[in-house]
Amino acid sequence: GAALDPWQQEFEAAAASETEIAEAIRHVRQASGYSMDPHTACAWVALGKARHHGKAPDVILATAHPAKFPDAMEAITGERPGLPERLSGLMTAPERFDVVDNDLSAIQAYVAARSRVVGGVHSA
Repeated sequence: GAALDPWQQEFEAAAASETEIAEAIRHVRQASGYSMDPHTACAWVALGKARHHGKAPDVILATAHPAKFPDAMEAITGERPGLPERLSGLMTAPERFDVVDNDLSAIQAYVAARSRVVGGVHSA
């Protein structure tokens, strides 16, 4: 409806099939040597379907490492990706987490204490 019009002018959505994702992974890998994970490849496909391209460069943020999807990557590329050296202890390292009270102000304080401001933009 009319209430969504402003949002639909600024935001767009697209779906990517498993076939399109596999083709994107193979294409980017062949063209650049970079192995995209399936979630990032989904963004690549969606960007290709986007109708609204501005004057600024298009940007895709990689969402995971291909090693998170070893079976899918092996099926698509024929190779099973290994973990990067910096993540070699990931599967054996102890889990770390904090428990925060179910209270909005406690959560806000927790996030604020662990955030930094860069150029006026908050980043965790």
